[in-house]
Amino acid sequence: MKFQYRVLNELKEASFEVDEVRKQFSKKYPKLTKYQLNNLEQRFGDVVMLFNGRLVFIECVNIGTEFTSPFPEHKIKKFQGSEKWYAIGWKGYKTKFIHSSTMNAYAKKLPSFEREGKKFRDLRRWNIKNIKKSISGASEFMKFLKNEKCK
Repeated sequence: MKFQYRVLNELKEASFEVDEVRKQFSKKYPKLTKYQLNNLEQRFGDVVMLFNGRLVFIECVNIGTEFTSPFPEHKIKKFQGSEKWYAIGWKGYKTKFIHSSTMNAYAKKLPSFEREGKKFRDLRRWNIKNIKKSISGASEFMKFLKNEKCK
């Protein structure tokens, strides 16, 4: 959650109109259960922002102090679409924004493992540093979206 709030603040500072996905769905559909909200969050990520009249969804991924992070297999399967991005980072490193199609294709190639019956990919800091199709920082992300042609 700490990294998610960092991303939210970075996006706000770059003049994005942002909110948490859970809050948005809870406001719009107050009768949703925690289970339903969890499922929606898996499909739509952690952060939603309105940019030039379109919704952009962001999944926040923090790579911890061990230089690795278990990347859930369900993210590869559920977090897909032209308006979906990953925000990936760690303490002391500028947040990288990577489109879901790029990150999911990359993640499929990572070594897999199981923990408590759930499948994961082994995501490491150097993996993220080596992804060239990425945008560093919220300000650069805003510039990219301004220049990007609407799909």
